[in-house]
Amino acid sequence: MPEIPFGYPIPEYSSYGTSVSLPKWQDNINYEEGVPSVIAAMKSGYPRFFIALNIRKLTEIIKADLKTNSQILIFPSLKCAIRCKKFVLDQCTKDADIHVREYLIKAPKNDGAAVGAAFESKLACPTMLYLAVYDAKLDKAARRYWQHTGDGISSRQAEYCLQLIEVSKQAESGRSGAEHVAVGSSGVGGGTVSSGSVKTPSYYKRPAVLANRGGASAQAGGLPASSASATGDELEETESLRFIEERYGRNLNSRLAEESKLILKKRISGIIVESGSDNASGRDQTEQYVSRGVLNLTESDVFLTPTGMSSIFHTHRTILDFLKFEKSICFGFPYTDTLKILSSFGPGSHFFGLGEGTDYDDLEALLSSGNEHIAALFTETPSNPLLKTPDLQRLRKLADKYKFALVVDDSIGNFVNLDTLNLADVVVSSLTKLFSGDSNVMGGRLLVYFANYVLSFLIRTDSTTSSLKAGLCIISKTCCGGKTLYFWKETPERFWKELFR
Repeated sequence: MPEIPFGYPIPEYSSYGTSVSLPKWQDNINYEEGVPSVIAAMKSGYPRFFIALNIRKLTEIIKADLKTNSQILIFPSLKCAIRCKKFVLDQCTKDADIHVREYLIKAPKNDGAAVGAAFESKLACPTMLYLAVYDAKLDKAARRYWQHTGDGISSRQAEYCLQLIEVSKQAESGRSGAEHVAVGSSGVGGGTVSSGSVKTPSYYKRPAVLANRGGASAQAGGLPASSASATGDELEETESLRFIEERYGRNLNSRLAEESKLILKKRISGIIVESGSDNASGRDQTEQYVSRGVLNLTESDVFLTPTGMSSIFHTHRTILDFLKFEKSICFGFPYTDTLKILSSFGPGSHFFGLGEGTDYDDLEALLSSGNEHIAALFTETPSNPLLKTPDLQRLRKLADKYKFALVVDDSIGNFVNLDTLNLADVVVSSLTKLFSGDSNVMGGRLLVYFANYVLSFLIRTDSTTSSLKAGLCIISKTCCGGKTLYFWKETPERFWKELFR
């Protein structure tokens, strides 16, 4: 197998590769040390650390249209952009020059052949992007938000926006290969900017930018050079490539997005239930197991996130916003961005980096001192990269005693091999690597274990109902005589239909 050159994606010809080739040990050293010439030579990289070339291209188009020299980060939602602004202000001075604005990319004005070939009809619609616009001196802080949270725009969405711009250009000009396109933005009138022809290369086709490495025809955006015209054969090829991706590349038609997400959540919950049932076969079915078990897990307990780190970030954010705004604990030496999230967002964290031995005693001493309350404890099973596994049963007991949430990251062990759900309050995981299997898509999931509250509620309800029914039977026999005694379990159904009509 030929060596993939430094800085090119793995798989080599993938448009959305999440892995990058660092074939020599010195390449890894240079990358980690951030040698400028090395970083500049990279064509791809892990999306949270390396802003994809098509995202950079879209950023330059927007900057040209806004006629600004400020730095811009693009986000898929207003809330993400506002959080980025807040983080930068928290990390820098409160009067730092950063603001949030909307940016609208208009839809094509007709339904020409170019539109039909480039998009499913449902998707050829206006797209609103949200920008964090800031002074260049704030770039380091803003990039930290992008890296830690995974909230940034995806390369697929950027590619869609570039295609939308190109198709709009063709539709408005009335001919293929037009040189300018009107792009609307909130607060700014439609402007004209240059844009090359944009066409998503297939997963199975060698893109022009890779076929001509370093050649003059390769554009900065990592996309094929513009052709003079969009011929019928070219449009047919685009349609064929999309079919191949959907049929053989495991990329479904975008009209099935909601159904696909539901199926994915069902599969995740189903895998966990199957694994949990296998692991539970020898357990005593006690009340404690029922209240902490996974037998009633459904897709409604599974939440999907854009990246694995996004699942950790949003779990942390939600706990602080809705449970209690207190410090968190990082137990064990974790993946670096986990610790950064806990220490940089919110009131801070306590770090027990050893994750074994005396760290348990020190943790209990901190909790029992009563000097401060803890919002949550984050740990990994096993840890990345040291592969240490914490004593989750001991941590569970501490969580119950001192009323904090126990959050477990099972990305390395994964939820097929490890049964962490019946001990954790939230289980987070990256779906980017082993779960995806193709290294060309980002994703994460968090599993909120409501069952430890809901199922124990069911147990209490059933017990209370049984006791109440037994008590009413005694009362009816001794005290009521001929009077009617209403009890919801025994009352005719028509009574409730009338009552709650």
